[in-house]
Amino acid sequence: PTSSVQQFNIGVQRELNANTALLVAYVGTRGDNLTTVFQDPQGRNATILANFGQSSYNGLQLQLRQTARAGLSYLASY
Repeated sequence: PTSSVQQFNIGVQRELNANTALLVAYVGTRGDNLTTVFQDPQGRNATILANFGQSSYNGLQLQLRQTARAGLSYLASY
């Protein structure tokens, strides 16, 4: 099988009032059939020729943006 990696995200932004906006987003990554490297008992690295490794990442992103007076804005992200 061939190695593959997919990346995906979705976000929703909402204006809370005239000066404040909130963004909530989900991000993710998935990898399949990844080549795996391991250390053999003699301490040497060997590459596995069969692709069987997997990976995954899931995350939540939050962002709050507020416009202040005189054109200044504040941004808080997590």
